[in-house]
Amino acid sequence: MENTNQAGTYAFGDFDENSKELKRLSHQASIALDLERKLWLDCGLQDGMKVIDLACGPGITTRAIAEMIPNGDVLGVDISEQLISVAHSNNSKNPVNNLSFDTGNIYDLKIPDNTFDFAYSRFLFQHLENPIVALKNVLRILKPGGIYCIADVDDGWLMVYPDLPEFKSFTSTAAGDQSKNGGDRFVGRKFTSYFQQAGFSDVNQFIAPISSYDIGMKNFLDITTGFKMEQIADDKKQKSKKELEKIYDLVDQPGAWGAVGVFVGKGVKP
Repeated sequence: MENTNQAGTYAFGDFDENSKELKRLSHQASIALDLERKLWLDCGLQDGMKVIDLACGPGITTRAIAEMIPNGDVLGVDISEQLISVAHSNNSKNPVNNLSFDTGNIYDLKIPDNTFDFAYSRFLFQHLENPIVALKNVLRILKPGGIYCIADVDDGWLMVYPDLPEFKSFTSTAAGDQSKNGGDRFVGRKFTSYFQQAGFSDVNQFIAPISSYDIGMKNFLDITTGFKMEQIADDKKQKSKKELEKIYDLVDQPGAWGAVGVFVGKGVKP
């Protein structure tokens, strides 16, 4: 196996304020669920399938999948033991019987070949140093005809109005520093190529827009911009913090607007 950064450019345990980051992850998952439910159906999710949610975080999307397919089985996997513990705890309070969780790494999945009918990942591939290796590992655990659906970002489709210079500077700095650590804030446009290189067939790709009109400006900035401070190198954080404060002034500015394109890729195991 090629040398890879096992945790990628995101590691829950590395964040300065884990409780705040857990809240952001949960919030991010909750406000996008209606969009994601449609994405899953568009990608081919059906009741009775055996499904794996890779990089499931606290398990909110995993639970939503399980509720959609009551006659299926759904496994949520994340590299973070802390997040899997949260997912177990959340499910124990209001159990969904066809749902389970386990720790795991997309670069080294301890799962037999030909196990799943459907796999899903959200906002994972922007953090991966070697996406082709990851895709090949998922291909292995899918059954023939199994589907992999991934949703992620492309900062070329991230915008706000008014067109603040602070926004351009902040997002450019975050993208550059994430890239230095092996990540890619422009991964969305590459899905078709990556799926094909990994050996998938029937590859398709589309874009699902989300705007501040849909979810409110503060929510929009929280899930698309604010968290990027953790990707920025320490020697740049003072400047970036001031830029971020200016960006959040948009919350109270009449006529301000933001939009992002969520890139969705789909491939099928031959």
